[in-house]
Amino acid sequence: MQLYQALKAYQALTELMDQELDYKSAYSLVSLKQKMKPHIDFFLNEEMKLVQTYGRKNEEGMVEWDGNGQFQFQDADTATLYNAKHKELEGLKVTPEIEPVIIKAPAKIRAAIIEAVDGLINFEEEC
Repeated sequence: MQLYQALKAYQALTELMDQELDYKSAYSLVSLKQKMKPHIDFFLNEEMKLVQTYGRKNEEGMVEWDGNGQFQFQDADTATLYNAKHKELEGLKVTPEIEPVIIKAPAKIRAAIIEAVDGLINFEEEC
């Protein structure tokens, strides 16, 4: 699984956790999310290193952030380098030690969530 896919799966798990589920399904989601978290933490740490390297700095040497939590690049070349490094980071292979879980299918779910958790969750439909 690429790190980008792990990020999408983590986001989808977070969305699924907002729904009211039976205990077994909820517990399974929490366990999956905890097993994915080290990969997400790794991504966030590495992404922040990229921001520190390629972000425009103020007089004190700190990255300048705007009111929306966005940073600016020093110049167009720096933006190109950042984007290339970020793409490399997203493409890293990760191997979360996860056995797929079976949970009850929610009454409604977005297709993007199903796609993001494919291989991690098998949805059980009630008959």
